[in-house]
Amino acid sequence: MDTLFKQVARIARRGRKRWLGLVFVTQLPQHLPDDVLGLINNYILHKIADSNVISRLKRSIGGVDDGLWQRLPSLAPGQAIISAASLARPLLVAIDPTPCKLRMVD
Repeated sequence: MDTLFKQVARIARRGRKRWLGLVFVTQLPQHLPDDVLGLINNYILHKIADSNVISRLKRSIGGVDDGLWQRLPSLAPGQAIISAASLARPLLVAIDPTPCKLRMVD
């Protein structure tokens, strides 16, 4: 796994110069290495209850005030904290599920 993470970090660093966008989706952000977390510009954080993971993310994500960090362990389904380079400040958002149902059609 160590070799894999080194390769991912290398691709992420080199790809930024070439406008390559990567998306990391994980339920275990504590498994991402620090150098990969440092390359991420935009975060969508759903409910995280582990205080060690929250403190590690605090060190990586700047600009999120303490009030939002305190709410992170108790977010409801569909709620998230979004921190993006294009936003002036991080936001607490609620995402409504789609009202339609997908149906299998032959």
